Amino acid sequence: MTAGPTGDPRLIPLGAERLRVEWGPVGLVLSARWPGGTRREGLDAAGRRALEVLEELAGMRRLLTVDVRRIRNTDALPSAVRAAADASRPYAEEGVTPLIAVAGVVADAVADALAAQGATWAVVSNGGDVAQRLVPGESVTVGLVPRVDARQPAARVRVAAADGVGGVATSGFGGRSFTLGIADAATVFGDRAAAADVAATLAGNAVNVDSPAVERVLAESLDPDTDLRGRRVTRRVGALSGGEIEHALDRGAAWAEAQVEAGRIRGAVLTLGGRWRFVGWPGEGGVEWLEEKQVFQKEEKPWKFARS
Repeated sequence: MTAGPTGDPRLIPLGAERLRVEWGPVGLVLSARWPGGTRREGLDAAGRRALEVLEELAGMRRLLTVDVRRIRNTDALPSAVRAAADASRPYAEEGVTPLIAVAGVVADAVADALAAQGATWAVVSNGGDVAQRLVPGESVTVGLVPRVDARQPAARVRVAAADGVGGVATSGFGGRSFTLGIADAATVFGDRAAAADVAATLAGNAVNVDSPAVERVLAESLDPDTDLRGRRVTRRVGALSGGEIEHALDRGAAWAEAQVEAGRIRGAVLTLGGRWRFVGWPGEGGVEWLEEKQVFQKEEKPWKFARS
């Protein structure tokens, strides 16, 4: 790979307002605007910050896989690791590790860097995790997918600066990481991407049902290095009855409602088998549908391993 205009082959300009950052299997896309136009140097500086954060997290990989209840003092930790621990700690009783928050942490750190550079509109996409920093009067349109592996959104929602949403994350069965649940997609809106990242994973876990159509296996049988050792993750989801789909969505919605009431997230959108549930912000009334909303039977879908 040869160096581009930035001098670093891992920083790839995508026009005047966008930059792609590639670091191993991780790919981020940065988009930003400044008063009066664009600033290439601002994008490049944020790209370098992304690489710093990724290196920082990689160097602390072992600690990131430790149950957050065992991490007592975070003051001496690198800022990105501390942010991951802080984002996961509200859910400590669910047995989470800081690894659950790292994608959102990276997006947040880079979006913060763009805002610090004076950007008035900044959006950082790290796979299914998006951080946005908007000044008053600015907004961004966010797509809502019917399945975590869908190529196109089925709906979209406008996020304005006044909405208090600094991060959006989507998780579910068939995504990059293991799940304990069966959600086709669990999208969460939070004040920061790290908060949304953690909650999206757990909301996806909560969309669940006991059914012979759902096959689960120990996580370590699929990945010996997983931080979910001893827990059974979803391997395959077959055809579910309408009642099973509704029951699973009821469970997920109840979990999300509790988080909204606790002030941990702004809202969530859950999907399974073509059915949608809206909790908190923006609600179904705040969504613009891009295709006809249909209820269909979920097809059997095997889980294919992809390390996150």
